Amino acid sequence: MSERRKQNLGPETDVERRKGPRRRDLSRALGDYVLELEQERAHRLELEEKNRTLEDEKYTDALTGLANRRSFDEKFPELVDIAHKNDEPLALLFIDSNDLHNLNKQKGHAAGDEFLKLIASTLRQLARPTDLVTRNGGDEFAVVLTGFKPMAGFSDIGLSTDTVNRFKNALGDRATIG
Repeated sequence: MSERRKQNLGPETDVERRKGPRRRDLSRALGDYVLELEQERAHRLELEEKNRTLEDEKYTDALTGLANRRSFDEKFPELVDIAHKNDEPLALLFIDSNDLHNLNKQKGHAAGDEFLKLIASTLRQLARPTDLVTRNGGDEFAVVLTGFKPMAGFSDIGLSTDTVNRFKNALGDRATIG
C-alpha cells in the first residue's frame, strides 16, 4: 500500500496525493524490462539457429557432408516426378567403393574415412548443381543426374557414355558404378 497524505491547497480544496515511485525507479524498471526482452530475443534466435542446424544434420552425412540416405529417400521421388512432368530423362548411378572393408582392416578406420571423403569430394566436383549426390550408408553412394538432352545411343535416359565415363575415370578402380 502506498502511503497517502493530504495536502491543503486552499480553503475549499483538499487533494489527495499518492507518494508514488520515483522517476529513477521507473527508469530502472523499464531498463530491466528492455534487457529481459533482449535476452529472450537472443535466446529465441539461438534456439532457431540450433533448430536449423539439427534440420541440416538430419539430411546430411556427418562424415562426408553429402546429402544422406534420408535426403535421397525424400528427394529422389520428387526428382522423378519433376522429370516426368517436364518429360525429361533422369539417370541414377549407384556407386559402391571397392575394398573399403580391407582398407579399414589394414590401415584403420581413419584411413577408410579419408577414402570415403575422397570419393565424396570427387563426386561433388563432377556433379552439376542440378544433380543429387548422396552417401546412402557405409561405402554406398548415389548420384541422380537430371536435366539431360536426349543423345544418340542413350536417348532413353538422355545420358551419354561420356558422362558415366567421367565418373568412372575420376574414381578409377576405387569404386564400381552401376
